[in-house]
Amino acid sequence: DTVPVFSDEQLLGYSATISPDGNWVAFLSPVSQGIQLYNFDDASGTIIRNQMGMAAQWSPDSAEIAVSDVVFTDEIWNTLISGVNARTAEATVLSQPGPEDEGLEDANPVFSPDGQRLAFTRKQAGAVTGRQIWTMNRDGTNAQPLTTEDGVHHGLLAYSPDGQALVYQRFNLKDLNSQTGVWVLDLRTGETHEIAPEAAQPAWLP
Repeated sequence: DTVPVFSDEQLLGYSATISPDGNWVAFLSPVSQGIQLYNFDDASGTIIRNQMGMAAQWSPDSAEIAVSDVVFTDEIWNTLISGVNARTAEATVLSQPGPEDEGLEDANPVFSPDGQRLAFTRKQAGAVTGRQIWTMNRDGTNAQPLTTEDGVHHGLLAYSPDGQALVYQRFNLKDLNSQTGVWVLDLRTGETHEIAPEAAQPAWLP
């Protein structure tokens, strides 16, 4: 049966994502200026304040979501990734700048199918370079770059169902005639290859 999540037709919600266990929906709520979590079982919910306006990414166990948001620290605007408990809304900042980093712009977090790692995109705050693909443990430790092409922008990451590859958008910033293409990164070998030129918004079939 089709039923509304909320009865007030004036409320707006978009970019909805349903948890893997089917018990939760997370959606962007402009009125609340954040991400609304709603539980189908008991109709409970909570608001997670967020300025980025990007869809929440669920962990495979449906226990938390990964989000990116703007954080002002040491007179620098950073965009950092946090893990947020679905039940308590308690947030833990996962992005960990290195000693050489003056600021970070981390975004587009996605969980690996086993829930042990996150893939995301990163660049230095304010840098005129493309975002690179990184991975880190679920608790934010052991962050490692997977790409190092400053002149190329990477985005919209998605793990393959077996967790052995990432599909993503790729755009060459140095070529004025470049078109966005869809590429695959083999996580076992580190090799990349294009699978669809002049394409965008990739997603894996189950």
